[in-house]
Amino acid sequence: MNNRVEAIVRRLFSDGEFREAAIKDASAALEQYELSEVERRSLSRLCRTFAPAGGASPSRGVDVLYWQ
Repeated sequence: MNNRVEAIVRRLFSDGEFREAAIKDASAALEQYELSEVERRSLSRLCRTFAPAGGASPSRGVDVLYWQ
């Protein structure tokens, strides 16, 4: 994994506000980063995996996870 993608993944796990924005609109949240189309699609897919089932708060269940 390249450093840019790794930094974004770390941020998704550590920054609840960024994670919620990425869940709502991954394209908008990721536009600040220079990503290849493959990286953008992959990270967008990752953001969708954080989306809650049943309409719960996006941060629920993810806050207990962290990246070391």
